[in-house]
Amino acid sequence: MDFFKIFEILSESYRKAIISISACSLIMFPVLYLAFPGFRLLEWYTQLLITTGLSVSYVGVFVSYLVIAIRHSDVFIFSISLLACVAASFFLPYAFGKESSLATFACILIVWFLVFFVACILLKLLSAKKE
Repeated sequence: MDFFKIFEILSESYRKAIISISACSLIMFPVLYLAFPGFRLLEWYTQLLITTGLSVSYVGVFVSYLVIAIRHSDVFIFSISLLACVAASFFLPYAFGKESSLATFACILIVWFLVFFVACILLKLLSAKKE
């Protein structure tokens, strides 16, 4: 079974969804690793399942809310960029020797998600008025 051939057969939207879930999993793993001391003690496959499950949930919620404003498959790429920015703000205190909690990460993510959602809706409304 050649996975690259299967990947090429998929439509652009499915490819971007797979890429965004994979990228969000790679971003989410260090966040969980640093935030939960017990996460380090789990088996690798359990860590992989938890990380992938959270990434699928995050991308699903992100896309389901923003598909109203952005009706293009690039909405998957926006989910990666938002999570990467929030994760960077989560890792910044670790660079200076301070710890950050997962609750802080979740709050920052929710706030930026809402800001991004409102901005997309406002841009959609403004572009509809110009037409």
